[in-house]
Formats: sequence, structure tokens, C-alpha cells
Amino acid sequence: METRKVVVIGVETIGPGLAVDLSTQDYEVLVNDIASSMIARTRDWIRADLFMYRTPVPAYRERDDETLFMRMTFTGDLAAVADSDMDMDVG
Repeated sequence: METRKVVVIGVETIGPGLAVDLSTQDYEVLVNDIASSMIARTRDWIRADLFMYRTPVPAYRERDDETLFMRMTFTGDLAAVADSDMDMDVG
């Protein structure tokens, strides 16, 4: 089975960077945390700093921020992670 949808559970430390990295590699990424305030803050933070996340990696520099951001879904609903191909608990 090919992995196409990945869930990143926990966004406190490395979760945001991992979500961006997976998105640049063409995965659909579900960003999940139990704290709704963390989900909102992470979404806003990634949106504001997406260019800075991808600039250090030469292969990612030409990627379109909007396309990368649209590959990410942000939710606190654990039921939403049920159909993922792979889960990464980093919280």
C-alpha cells in the first residue's frame, strides 16, 4: 500500500515542521492536536512562515506556498485520523 495521507499528532514542537516537510513531498497531511488553541495557532504559524520553512531546502524553494498549505488539514477531531495511511505521534 502506498502512503498518501499522513497524520501528524501533536503540534507543540516538531509537528509543524514535519507537516510542512511531508506536504512538500506531496503527502496529504492531517495536523491533529487535542488542544483547539494549538491547532489554530499552528495553522496560523505555518501559513505565515511557510516560505521560511521551505527556503533552507533547495529542492523545496520552487514549491508554491498555497499548494503546500492546501495539502494540510488542521483538526482536533481524532475520528478524522481514522482513514490515514500513516500516523506520526510527535506530541
